[in-house]
Amino acid sequence: MTGAARPCQAMPVTLNERIQISNGVDAQCIEAAERFHRRSSLLRRSRFGLEITPYQEHAVHALTHGRQTRLAEHHVDAIDLACHADPGLRRKKSVRSFAGGPALHYRLLMDILYLSFCADTDAEQARPYASAGGCYPVHAVLLPLVPVEGAPFDADSILHVAAQERALYALSGHGALNAAVTCLDGMPGQEADTFANAAFIIVYVIDLEVATLRYAERGYRFALIETGLMAQQATLVTQQRGLRSCMFGGFPDAELCAALGLNPKKMLVCMTQIFGYL
Repeated sequence: MTGAARPCQAMPVTLNERIQISNGVDAQCIEAAERFHRRSSLLRRSRFGLEITPYQEHAVHALTHGRQTRLAEHHVDAIDLACHADPGLRRKKSVRSFAGGPALHYRLLMDILYLSFCADTDAEQARPYASAGGCYPVHAVLLPLVPVEGAPFDADSILHVAAQERALYALSGHGALNAAVTCLDGMPGQEADTFANAAFIIVYVIDLEVATLRYAERGYRFALIETGLMAQQATLVTQQRGLRSCMFGGFPDAELCAALGLNPKKMLVCMTQIFGYL
């Protein structure tokens, strides 16, 4: 794979078309979904002294941690297909500290982005994950944290993965490390279990106008489901390429959005995923 954008039947939405989308969405719907998102947002912990989990019922948490509550007591059978299962299809355990591997090669990065997010090259133009109504309102934003050999972008660039177009666009020529520090409330690896030697971060961003264009407030729920599908696909692809990852939700929402240069009322950062060599 090369860094050049491939021809694609579904062309990206132009800025003028973007304005039409903005005018086509119910403003009250946008405000309601954004307000709901903001109620679950976090602030910078070091500045405000907030815990990630506001409820400190440790006894109940200890009881339920790692267990699944039964919905019924009528036992039918055991699920035991270990002898038939393909281990490559199972998600491996999340990792919060990585090995100091070599610089990431651009061809490997393109391979990961293509298999994780991008539309296929066949006539159907299908992506590797589903989206309600085919709207695909969730964007993947790439933050490289190690040198990328052979890349056409400068180090520390913030990059938008235009998945349908199969192309990369620079949101900014610098600021990736600053965004990572904002996300993690410090340098990666500065403290234990803070993703030492991480190679890159994917930030999943909901385009609220596109998400609500067809399904109103329910589109926000669909976008969250889509984010999970994207992250799971990226997890399986990267572990097949010798990397591991961890999904991380303890970031200060508005500050991270600002660090990416996005509008925090219309572009909702909903999850991050940190990758590195094991």
